Amino acid sequence: MTERATQADDLGPTRDAASNRNTVVEHIRRRILASELPPGERLPTRQCLKASLGVCMATLQQAFDQLEEDGFIYSKARQGTFVSEKPPHLFHYGLVLPPDAEQQWTGFTAGMLRAITRMEKATSRRFSIYRDVDEHTDTPSHQRLLADLQAHRLAGLILRGAPALPLARTPLLVGSSIPKVAIHADGSPDLPAVTGNYRSFIDKALDYFSKGRSRQRVAFINNYAYRPPLLRHLAEGARARGMQIERRWIHEVQVPGTRSLVEMMLSIPAPLRPDALLIGDENLTDEACIGLVAAGLKPLVDIDVVAHCNFPAERPALLPMKRLGWSIDQYLEAFVSLIDRQRRGEKVPELIEVEPLFEEEVQRS
Repeated sequence: MTERATQADDLGPTRDAASNRNTVVEHIRRRILASELPPGERLPTRQCLKASLGVCMATLQQAFDQLEEDGFIYSKARQGTFVSEKPPHLFHYGLVLPPDAEQQWTGFTAGMLRAITRMEKATSRRFSIYRDVDEHTDTPSHQRLLADLQAHRLAGLILRGAPALPLARTPLLVGSSIPKVAIHADGSPDLPAVTGNYRSFIDKALDYFSKGRSRQRVAFINNYAYRPPLLRHLAEGARARGMQIERRWIHEVQVPGTRSLVEMMLSIPAPLRPDALLIGDENLTDEACIGLVAAGLKPLVDIDVVAHCNFPAERPALLPMKRLGWSIDQYLEAFVSLIDRQRRGEKVPELIEVEPLFEEEVQRS
């Protein structure tokens, strides 16, 4: 009996102290979020807060410690406590990755992580990466994301890939006012998206083949199926430029099968085989190069290659080719801009298309 009473007495004050601390945290944070205490503003003195909120100095200090740890405030010796110049609800972004992001979208995801590092070094913006997040709410990453959202430690979310739309409709985000943007998803009024302009990608590649290199027969490989409108654009664009394209030269292929597919497609007499190869995903490029060599062809002589690339490229190409793709830094800037505009209450477009560039164009920009 005595032991139980003692435990209850110990828990009671602890719960009260935690509740009081949370009340102080929420009061100050709410004023910061509402811009009543803007960045750089000095907070009321601790004595004033102690009196107005009716808490002890120890509870107040615990609340200040929490707010400082979260990045909302900082202290200056003998000068007081101030709102951070770059508080997290304005300068801290979350990249949410589904479980297969770093396998299925190897090049883009790795490029995005490098772009985040560059932006963090060049600006005051900060990012948190939440891996393996899907509709299951019991994973550590999901719980960490939920805690950051509840504490208003994020300015917005970048949602990756096809799961973006389903995830946006889970309890995690439904009803949340947090700005969010999707990568490579169809735009919608409540979830704007950023994607590459694939029609321009096709047009620039075909122009290079036909006008720059006088090629006549083009093949296309990709690791996922292009939608019918894009395939029609490819076929019509090739014919409009006087080039031949056949259904047997258009393939959806995974990385392990790329080498044998390219070797087989190119190991036929010259008048019957493609003399131009468009690679729609950089993850296929190395294996395609090996298949091309195995077929006995010489790049720039027997065949020209245009390969997709996320810039800046991580390493040189295995063979002479033109690399065409998108600046990941430009993608990231578009994501951040859309989030910031949503937070300011501005109307944003449902879809932003990033224009493709050849490698030399990226280097000049």
